[in-house]
This record gives sequence, structure tokens and C-alpha cells, in this order.
Amino acid sequence: MKPYLGNDEGALLSVMDYCDVLSQALGENIQRVQHPKKWQPGEVDGLYVSISEQAPILYPVEAKALSTGDSVNLAQVQGAYNTVIAKIKDIKIIPLAVQMIAEGMYIAIFEADESGHLVITRSLKIVLEPPIDTWRKKGGKRLADQPTLL
Repeated sequence: MKPYLGNDEGALLSVMDYCDVLSQALGENIQRVQHPKKWQPGEVDGLYVSISEQAPILYPVEAKALSTGDSVNLAQVQGAYNTVIAKIKDIKIIPLAVQMIAEGMYIAIFEADESGHLVITRSLKIVLEPPIDTWRKKGGKRLADQPTLL
């Protein structure tokens, strides 16, 4: 599949699914629900759930790809979180931000404080081996610098 992957958000979310990145990174059995999940007035790039012996956990994902030329920002993650908590009640929600980088992806894990504002509690760098060529090149040249998450 690698030769057919682009450097857009769809490719990022697909690689997350093919490689089961969230399950491995977060130590839970995490499955994709839907991407994107469109609710008015908002949208979540990807919605995932873990179902374990404990209560289920929802993971709304805000994703950014190299093709956009920008980074995930806190306002986007907060907006996606606010959309989910307005639509779904009585479930733990852990928002994630995922930023595509040349060698893989950065993942930021958030929790809401008492006032409902999100704070990063953990961040991970996921390196894909072998790398995906279309993520390492832009305009035929290797990317030297990548946008940073948040």
C-alpha cells in the first residue's frame, strides 16, 4: 500500500489504522469508529473507541498532514472535544492531536481540567520503519524541517 499513500490527512489516518498505532501507543485495544465524524456545528477528524473490561473510552482525533503546511492547534482540539462532549454523555473522553512528520507522527494526549480546558498530559513520537516516501518528500526534495505539534 505504501506506494499509493499520499501525504494528506486521509493517509495519516489510514496509516494509524493499518499499523494499529493508537493501540500500541496507548496500551489499549483501540478501534476506529469513523473518519471524519461530522456533527453540526463541528467535525472530528477521527473518532476511536477502546472497549476493555473497564468502561469504554472515546478518543476524538484532530489530525494534520504535511499537505496542509500547518500544525494542529489547541483551539482545534478544544473545539473537537467540545463537540464530542455536547453530543455524547457518560463516557470518558481523551482527545488526541496527531501531526504527520517525515518519519512518522507526533501524538499529543489531552485531559480536561476542572474548567473544561484541555492540557497535554503526554506526548509521543511514532517513527515508522521503513518510512513512507511520500511523507519524506515535498516537491521532489527531502523535507528538512517539519511543523511542530501545537
